[in-house]
Amino acid sequence: MMYKFALVLLSTLAQTTVLVESTRLGRTAQGGDGKMETQVKMMQVQVDESIAPQDDETIDEDDSLSFIPGLRALRRENNEKVWNHGTFEVAAKRRGSIEVCAPSATRDGDTLFFFLSSSGGHLPLQLDQWTRGAECFKSDNKQQECFRASHCINKDGPFCVEFRDGRMGGGGNDLGTVMFYKRVTKDNPGCWVVELKDGTTWAVVTAITNVNERDPIRDFSGESCDKSLDSVFPSVHGKENDVLLMSSSFDDPASPSSFSPPSGASGLGYIRVKGDAGFLYGEELDHTGETGKSITGGRGGPHCKDALLSVVVNRGERV
Repeated sequence: MMYKFALVLLSTLAQTTVLVESTRLGRTAQGGDGKMETQVKMMQVQVDESIAPQDDETIDEDDSLSFIPGLRALRRENNEKVWNHGTFEVAAKRRGSIEVCAPSATRDGDTLFFFLSSSGGHLPLQLDQWTRGAECFKSDNKQQECFRASHCINKDGPFCVEFRDGRMGGGGNDLGTVMFYKRVTKDNPGCWVVELKDGTTWAVVTAITNVNERDPIRDFSGESCDKSLDSVFPSVHGKENDVLLMSSSFDDPASPSSFSPPSGASGLGYIRVKGDAGFLYGEELDHTGETGKSITGGRGGPHCKDALLSVVVNRGERV
């Protein structure tokens, strides 16, 4: 069975419409006489122009749909403009540990950003050979602010089992994400195992190019209850050519179309795990200053069911 794909781009003032035509050729069921039948299916997708291919960009055959929201980020022909070398997603197959790998296109000198998330479980605050860069923990859906590592008052090894921030307190194990990072060298293993304590756990890892080695994180902020059906990522400060990564852990089943990328961003990673889902979006910043709040598209889901992180990756001078 062969599939033939054709992409037709139609420009409008505000957006681009992509028509994906899938033509399937196969023998008819009548006597095997060699006649061919054709089935044509049309899929219409609304695509923001900011992530559609530009004149200086090419799309590899394997990445022919990479600019459709929810799928992989664009690769540009000019290597100096390529900021993402792929994403890897995995769910823990059993309680007790999770095996995580670098994206297959990762290169020596890239920096890996490893988002480890859990629903109904505890997450480590430290990992050997990794640096923690951001975190958001929740003890219940309507918790007004993320617990941070600095709010931990009781540990069990690398795991925080109790947080306290003023009048807010709890185990922080309703939903949470911790982001770690490390620079890739030729001596690094391609995969690694993280020991777990409990809960449903998943990981999303993305590789970013040309990251400032001394100060990889320019800014970050978390959101524990955005009071919206969409995911509303908090504003952070960045500079031109930095990369904004936006991670969402969602405490309900959700499809990519339910939370399509915010305007200007691409979907880097998505994973569905039992009754939960994880999303990662990214964009290269084209200005210096506050990013403003970034809001997903789609129909969304119940409000305050997500734990959100906005992280600015420093790809310029030392902060």
